[in-house]
Amino acid sequence: METNFSDLIEITNKSREDKKSEFYERIRIGKEHAIRVITEGAYEKMRASALKGYNSADLYSFGWSKNKEDTTDVDGNLTVFDGNIRLLDLIKKNNSFLKELSDHFNKNPGDSFECHIRKQDTNNRDSKWIIYVSWCRTNDRQNEKKYNRKVQHNKTEI
Repeated sequence: METNFSDLIEITNKSREDKKSEFYERIRIGKEHAIRVITEGAYEKMRASALKGYNSADLYSFGWSKNKEDTTDVDGNLTVFDGNIRLLDLIKKNNSFLKELSDHFNKNPGDSFECHIRKQDTNNRDSKWIIYVSWCRTNDRQNEKKYNRKVQHNKTEI
């Protein structure tokens, strides 16, 4: 069977669309799994932090995996989620991930939760990332960010 130019274009376009759909489905599945894991016990952590006078709470920390095939870091924290999606890729290559994580908490009108990530260098030169959530009124957020930077060293480990 001979294939003409139009058939090849059609086959190529269909193949690309299928691969793109599969990729976005993997991202969706990975995001959902990551949000479930990251938010597990979040409200208890947030309450404990608020009782200490903080307006943010560390939700999840993770570091490098020594082996590319590992799905956890050296501390046992998941770094690869369903769909074989790495958490750092979700965060860095998909700008909507932290917004979707924030939306998980912003269920009521007027809620102003924001999720962020910060990098923390450890003594052994490995990097560690911490995902945290902050809360305050929108007009107070700038002042709160300055305050949080000052007290961040007082945070407890996750």
